[in-house]
Amino acid sequence: MESQPQQAVSSNDTLVLVGTKGQPYKFPRREHLTKLVRNEIILANESTDGKVMAMKKLAWERVALHFNAAGYCEKRTVYQLQKVWERIKGKAKHKHANVKCKSCKTGSGAAPPPIPEASANKVLTIPGT
Repeated sequence: MESQPQQAVSSNDTLVLVGTKGQPYKFPRREHLTKLVRNEIILANESTDGKVMAMKKLAWERVALHFNAAGYCEKRTVYQLQKVWERIKGKAKHKHANVKCKSCKTGSGAAPPPIPEASANKVLTIPGT
């Protein structure tokens, strides 16, 4: 397979490279991102007015600053961290929904085990997720 050429897209004074793929987010990185998002209380606010959105943008910039200061291999943009957070949230919700659905089924057999991944439970306890 051929790799796609990199394209630079400018968005609000931020340069984003489209078509690049970084290293995968291993458990320590996902755990660190979850802690950073948990500390930014404004990110749990579901309001979409201008003032809250500006505060959320600043909160995500702080998250990116702290995440990149941790010394992981490569610097991540705010956009990349937001997308990873959305995927982490989606996977946690999906696992929770599957367990809930299986536990409500009738019939023979034992109940399914609870969600084994501690990080999924941590994500679901954050308000607004």
